[in-house]
Amino acid sequence: KVFEAITHRMRAALCVLLLQRLCCCYESDRADAGLYMIPEPPGTTKFRIGGWGPGEKEATFLERYKPIFQDYLTDVVGSLYSPPISFEFITTDWSSDETKTSHVMIEEGTIDFTFTDRGYLVCIEDHLKVSSIVTLKDKILGKPSSAIGSVIYSLKSNNKIKNISDFKDKRLGVGHLFSSGSFHLGAEFLIRHGIHLYRDPSQVIFYEGDYVRQMEDIQRRNIDVAIVTSGFLEEHYPDLLDTFRFHHVMTPTFQGEVYPFLTSTDVIPGYGLAAVARVPNRLREQIYVALAALNDTHPLCINAGIAGFVAPTSYELPRTVARKAGVMIPTVEPDPLGHKRFDCNAPWNGYYEAISCPDGHLRDSEESVHLNCERFHLFCPPDLHCVCQPCIPDMMLQMYPVQVVLGLCVCLFVSALLIALCWRLPIEAAHLSNRSHRSKAEQRVFSRNPFSGRKGSEHIA
Repeated sequence: KVFEAITHRMRAALCVLLLQRLCCCYESDRADAGLYMIPEPPGTTKFRIGGWGPGEKEATFLERYKPIFQDYLTDVVGSLYSPPISFEFITTDWSSDETKTSHVMIEEGTIDFTFTDRGYLVCIEDHLKVSSIVTLKDKILGKPSSAIGSVIYSLKSNNKIKNISDFKDKRLGVGHLFSSGSFHLGAEFLIRHGIHLYRDPSQVIFYEGDYVRQMEDIQRRNIDVAIVTSGFLEEHYPDLLDTFRFHHVMTPTFQGEVYPFLTSTDVIPGYGLAAVARVPNRLREQIYVALAALNDTHPLCINAGIAGFVAPTSYELPRTVARKAGVMIPTVEPDPLGHKRFDCNAPWNGYYEAISCPDGHLRDSEESVHLNCERFHLFCPPDLHCVCQPCIPDMMLQMYPVQVVLGLCVCLFVSALLIALCWRLPIEAAHLSNRSHRSKAEQRVFSRNPFSGRKGSEHIA
């Protein structure tokens, strides 16, 4: 009877547990976002997504992505909530107004997501605590790719530039300071090949994302070399490709696929949509599932000229490129785990703070950097930012090379050691002499002691 009672109770408890699991299974986390589920309200009913795309016009960017990030997400994701939530897509970073930049708007809480270049995302990732949700799979001339590269080009008719080594003392144009494709990748590549942008070219012009103007200045010979995001020239100027000299063209692979566009560098993940820390995880998952459902046959993707969206990719590769290009620098304080931490010295500190010089060189004063272009008679358009040889040789290192400094240090160490030895030798000799006199005196006293003999010693004992 006891056994039957225990068995009955165990069966009842098991039934209760099974009922609880069946009734509460909708609460368990899933690999997908579960778009069929009605989640709890996120605390606000309106979310803002800021977007920026170097190389594009603001109006064109809105036409391409507003139907996706505002209308589509509001219909598909917003309707899951009660009350429904909505999304608003706005442009950021196009104007010179600092209050319209992504990092300021994130800090002030006026946008909740940002869709932008990976070079910008690696700068704000740790600084503003944002994390990627999806990666854009772009489509140029019918060729899909979720990666971007950087192409370095000049005019074939410019006989002064035939190799990368010829970039020294030439005028160089880059697309944007925070763009992976039009600055970070190209700058890191040139550093590996012995050309530092802030040391070797006579002038570097930042085109603020206006790749069309950059290309036109190449044609007019206002600049000698340009760095631009791969795919731009093939898409917009296919008839002019034969007039350009592309430096160090390669065919890298990304996620098992051959990169389909001209590039002088390796490739990294492209544009991404990232969320700030306050966005609930469930909402991030639902946005990912909704965007991942789009493909290149969907009307929204056809309108935007893209192939869709894929899972978020790691920031590690673009972060490494930004470090090697000098865009991200080590901070004084390590992270909570004691590891070396890197942070972007821009965009919040301006172009001067973004200048990083190679070994053996120092950054010139801010006043001198601003006057260098005029001093060297190099024209800078008033609406663009120019830098003219801001890195100057470290005179101390020029006067006293490393080998000489090390030799002096060794000589000083040896001299100090000899002085110490010479100082101690007379003292040690005096100590030895005193000890010798003392031992002789003791021996004389001992010899006069009546108990110093064997019998005396036994008597004392």
